[in-house]
Amino acid sequence: RLSASPGRDLLDGAAEEAAAPAGAVVGRYRLLGELGRGGMAVVYRAERVDGDFEQQVALKQIRLGFDSDEVVRRFERERQILARATHPDVARLLDGGVGPDGRPFLVMELVEGVPIDQYCDEKRLTVRERLGLFLRVARAVEYAHRNLVVHRDLKPSNILVTADGHPKLLDFGIAGLLAGPEADAGLTRHDLRPMTPAYASPEQTRGEPVTTLSDVYQLGLLLYLLLTGRIPYRKESSSTPLALARAISEEPPARPAEALRRPPGAAAGPGSPAPAEEVARLRRTSPARLARLLDGDLGSIVLMALRKEPERRYSSVALLAEDVERYLAGRTVAARPDSLWYRGRRFALRHRVAVLFAGLLFAALVAFGATAAVQARRVAAERDRANREAEIAGEVSRFLTELFKVSDPGEAQGNTVTAREILDRGSAEIDRRLPRPSLVRARLQRTMGEVYENLGLYAQAQPLFERAASTAIEAAGERHLETVAARADLGRLFLRMGRYDEAEKLLRPALEARRAALGEEHPEVLDVTGNLAALSLYQGRGEEAVALSRQALEARRRVQGSAHLDTLGAANNLATAL
Repeated sequence: RLSASPGRDLLDGAAEEAAAPAGAVVGRYRLLGELGRGGMAVVYRAERVDGDFEQQVALKQIRLGFDSDEVVRRFERERQILARATHPDVARLLDGGVGPDGRPFLVMELVEGVPIDQYCDEKRLTVRERLGLFLRVARAVEYAHRNLVVHRDLKPSNILVTADGHPKLLDFGIAGLLAGPEADAGLTRHDLRPMTPAYASPEQTRGEPVTTLSDVYQLGLLLYLLLTGRIPYRKESSSTPLALARAISEEPPARPAEALRRPPGAAAGPGSPAPAEEVARLRRTSPARLARLLDGDLGSIVLMALRKEPERRYSSVALLAEDVERYLAGRTVAARPDSLWYRGRRFALRHRVAVLFAGLLFAALVAFGATAAVQARRVAAERDRANREAEIAGEVSRFLTELFKVSDPGEAQGNTVTAREILDRGSAEIDRRLPRPSLVRARLQRTMGEVYENLGLYAQAQPLFERAASTAIEAAGERHLETVAARADLGRLFLRMGRYDEAEKLLRPALEARRAALGEEHPEVLDVTGNLAALSLYQGRGEEAVALSRQALEARRRVQGSAHLDTLGAANNLATAL
């Protein structure tokens, strides 16, 4: 911590010598040994001595010589903050009181863990694993902010990770309250500015009011350290407290990939930073690959959190965490390097009213135009699709009408004609009457295939479905819905034939293609969903069959109504699966 005055160092020495001995009793707890000390408090391992139950805890007490009114107020405020914290990644408050010498103490759960940076290196966590652990810490800080608490001292030693990988946020000793009767008047006093210099935000070093954006900065610094093993300032920048404060306030942070490429002696940081090869090894990657990762969106996220001006950082810890999550999901991130956008934003701030009016007007015009264009394209596409469907249906109807004329007594000339003969004749006629590939020809082949299938003539149906798929591909391409429909029909046929592996290879892609083109609840999509449910049932995946059947039934009830025959069929399918 920074000392309030030169005389403070003498008090530090006195407090060191007067540390409480092991075995001393404070309240209901016996001190077993010192765990650590900060600028104004010391933390002991302790155990209960009242006999109610056995429990080891962490007991924190103000150091001798530091029990001023200001420090006591801060200590009592930390106790109040911890008393209302119920987050699983924030150390829990268990007890509190006043010791025999009048110094207040608080008792917290004993966290058996190591600082987060040490844990990451010992376990050789990858970049993605480190980001996952960082997100848990960020969410714990976000929880504190939602409860109107700013931590103000986020650093590795205040974030311990247990052996099973759970992080715990500790030490709210210099935290500030943002609202309520106990809130800090200015959140920082010039005569006493408690902080850890190497991890302080620019506004902390300048003695300015500290808000949640200071925690955003410190989380950015923590992320920088977890990714690179360094902090973003050169070694000479930390040679004295004044030089460090100036670097934090004025020196642009090095891009993470840049800092990684620097020789270890040129980087400031805890201890002696490792060479790039060692840093990469501890992240299970190579220096070149790690540098590439840090050169991209990940580096931009870190630098946005570390901006000198608080208003230019992420406006909340939640947004920082969201950008990390977007990065992990492979999506675009909000963080971007300085650009024309930032200069334009500054201009907008200087001319707020005019820019706001113009922006609203422009946004309204663009939104109206975009909506109108999208609607027009959608209507035109639906109209064209309906027209094409009508044309195809008309052609199919004419073909079938002519085909069945053979059963008319005037056409048959006294001969008995069976339905099978009509089908065989129709199948042969398709290619003769429609020699060129077309959607009409593909639809006819599908229609004849469905008739054969429903008569149980699977051997005759299969080649018709296969030819329908080939025809549709030649006429309209792989992704056309007629191609998808032919393959879905062939998949359904293979399902009935007991050729389950071949059925699955056709039905699953057909489901995805129809969903993409028609939406989740289109009847044709639900047809394939039902077939996949049956396939799952036949393959012994009962739970999957029930889930798919229930999904199809609920969608059909919404779209087609409870009395529709397809809905009743879906209900029967679910009953069968159950």
